[in-house]
Amino acid sequence: MGIRDVMLGRPSPRGFARRVAAAIKRSGVAEEIQFDDRTFELIVMATPQRSVFLNNIYEEYCRAPRLARQQLLERFARGIGVVSEMPADFEQARPHLLPRVRERFYHDLIRIQMELRSQTALRVPTQPLAGYYAVELAYDLPDSIMTVSAEHLERWGVTFEQALSAARDNLWKISNEDFLKLDEGAFVSSWRDNHDASRLVLHDLIWQLEVKGDHVAMAPHRDVLLVTGADDEKGLLSMAEAAEKVAGDPRAITTVAVRLQGTQWTPFVPEGDSAAHRKLRDLRTRAIAREYEEQKNLLQAQLHSRGEDIFVASVMLMEDRRTGRLETVAAWGQGVDTLLPRVDRIGFIMPAAKDSLHLVDWDVAWKTVGALMKAVGHAPERFRVQEFPNAEQLAAMRSRE
Repeated sequence: MGIRDVMLGRPSPRGFARRVAAAIKRSGVAEEIQFDDRTFELIVMATPQRSVFLNNIYEEYCRAPRLARQQLLERFARGIGVVSEMPADFEQARPHLLPRVRERFYHDLIRIQMELRSQTALRVPTQPLAGYYAVELAYDLPDSIMTVSAEHLERWGVTFEQALSAARDNLWKISNEDFLKLDEGAFVSSWRDNHDASRLVLHDLIWQLEVKGDHVAMAPHRDVLLVTGADDEKGLLSMAEAAEKVAGDPRAITTVAVRLQGTQWTPFVPEGDSAAHRKLRDLRTRAIAREYEEQKNLLQAQLHSRGEDIFVASVMLMEDRRTGRLETVAAWGQGVDTLLPRVDRIGFIMPAAKDSLHLVDWDVAWKTVGALMKAVGHAPERFRVQEFPNAEQLAAMRSRE
């Protein structure tokens, strides 16, 4: 920890973990609490074990005024200390169910983290939303929010769709306030109740907002839902600027925009060259790169624990000199068993050749050597490549560029 952190009152991660563990003990937890510095989490050695991830609360604590920190810590600890069993009966659980929107890759990260500890990950049913978000079910209590698992649904004898319908109704009941205006034709949620982002599932609520063209939304933070119109340049720019302000905050989700068409959210990738479109594209590109980087760190640890020698490719950001656009790039090296991310351009690396690096658009590569790329089932997706393109395939890709 540097002198600046000391002056700002920023505790070391290990020191902060000790403070949180002590607060959890004061809340009534009797079990042993262990700290895992690899994943920055506390593990409550109960049956079953409970994981307490500290990244978000650490950032909230460091940003909070000094006089408010202890209260923040105690409130967080009470939520951990509340060990509530889900009701055995669905009708008892129904009033407390809410939908919860997260970024899709969150569940993949949790699964990898559990595997690193040789534990079975909780089976969490989700519904994809426009490729980048996912909807899960939450059991909402005053001091804690619990994730509804597949086991809970099986016990209740209901499907995910039935429970989600009930959860959506509950969210409607607590959504009586109006959106606030960011600008003419651009809106921001006003609830700040931990469920703002989840209101993406309330299409009827979104439709009430008067915008130009299809409704476009973004959930950059769990307490921030932004909405504007696809044909509103000023509104799109206001959305992008508002999202950028909270993108690095604790409890952030993602700065990927989506478009509402009927009752379905679809990806919104603006192709124009306006300031709004450029900023939205950059926000989307940087969000995807951040997800891949976080995923990479865990995958490397997982592969190391298994003794598997597979290279996890990084996502690099570069500006395309042809278009001026920010793009994602990853390397596919000759003779290297690789987990390749889905990027805008692939750099084919041949160490022994004079022309040792050649960049190819993803779509061109997919049409030519897609058979060599095997999806492995991550979110965001990666592709295992064990064989390098031959000279004929490389020449074909060059000719198509």
